[in-house]
Amino acid sequence: MVDYSYKNYEYTVKQKIAGLDVSVNLTKKLAFHVYYEGTFEKERDTFHRVNMKLIQRF
Repeated sequence: MVDYSYKNYEYTVKQKIAGLDVSVNLTKKLAFHVYYEGTFEKERDTFHRVNMKLIQRF
């Protein structure tokens, strides 16, 4: 958990951050990677980030 407090005003943000990384070798020369990160706040919205990459080796 991350607890942000700002000096200029009395607003604090408490966030819970979770991540997951999965990597799969499809063949000897081909790999697929997926990364997920979620930021969860009690009073605000939830933010999601997903990164994917496909790697071809020669």
